[in-house]
Amino acid sequence: MHREKISRGLLAGVLTLVLSLQPAQGVQDVANTVHNLSSGGPGTFTSLTIDEVCVFCHTPHNAQPEGPLWNRGVSGATYLEYGSTTLSATPSATPTGKSRLCLSCHDGTVALGALVNPPSGVANDMTATFLTGRANLTTDLGDDHPISFVYDGALQAANGELANPATIDLPLDGNELQCTSCHDPHEKDVVPFLHKTSLNGELCTTCHVRGGVTWTWSTSSHATSPATPIAGNPWSERKVAWRGADVAQNACFNCHTPHTALTPERLIKGIEENTCYLCHDGSVAATNIQAEMLKGFRHRVASLTPNPSHDAAKIENPLTMPLHVECADCHNPHAVAAAPPMVSFNPSAPTTAPHATPPLAN
Repeated sequence: MHREKISRGLLAGVLTLVLSLQPAQGVQDVANTVHNLSSGGPGTFTSLTIDEVCVFCHTPHNAQPEGPLWNRGVSGATYLEYGSTTLSATPSATPTGKSRLCLSCHDGTVALGALVNPPSGVANDMTATFLTGRANLTTDLGDDHPISFVYDGALQAANGELANPATIDLPLDGNELQCTSCHDPHEKDVVPFLHKTSLNGELCTTCHVRGGVTWTWSTSSHATSPATPIAGNPWSERKVAWRGADVAQNACFNCHTPHTALTPERLIKGIEENTCYLCHDGSVAATNIQAEMLKGFRHRVASLTPNPSHDAAKIENPLTMPLHVECADCHNPHAVAAAPPMVSFNPSAPTTAPHATPPLAN
């Protein structure tokens, strides 16, 4: 009896420690998510022999130093980090902090059953099982949202379009933005494992503050439009559980994706004008712009796709560059509205007050 009380006391102590290191609801919620890799888990990747839920990440004894009672080997992969001419942050060459823990499954190089302390008495059938599909980010993180960088007041000042890190209600890991700043691995209610919903741009605009002297993202058409598809599906890359019903609800995800972007710079989910045509082909937006661009006399937006020289921070020589124009040369997708001007200069003072960024679109 005395030994049983000691064992129960030890178990209670371990659980208390784990709960103190994780969100209070974490242990209860994770069993109902795809992060439950046990035989009772609801996901595609589950064990046939191991019925313990937490063991695939945590162990009460001889844990790895990288995380809270961490039970996994950490990947030794070399990564390609995100880069863009509009990036003000300096991501670490090798992911740090809690992002390293996430990548011990999600870079596809470490088996799901690569445990420091596997459960005794049962065969570990996951030692050769690796994540595949969209869950496998691979070691190329160049098409994923940047991680492992210091997010502080200096970065906010340098960028000009970031919220004050002291006021955001997302967790930073030692003043660094990591995977866990957006994702909570134990969260079952806000998919996919998010601290807050991505609908209506809520998650993105917690950090990203888009606006100018005369415009703001929150009142733009892409942020407020109730338009829904009459044909096709412009959000087909998003699971139904993650997807909004209209343009306003999908907000940032009409054009961007935080992972595996086809245009890595600025995380555009398609290739140049093809991203615009997801809605502006007559399937969602009232005007079929794609049809206009197929006419004999038109802006040549598709003359070179993708155009390696076309970038927000690069200067193209009009005497030598391939003849082309892109939608964003004239239109600001973060400020589109049903009012003029549509041109790339101020009509009231065309020679003295040019637009610093693409203008609103009527």
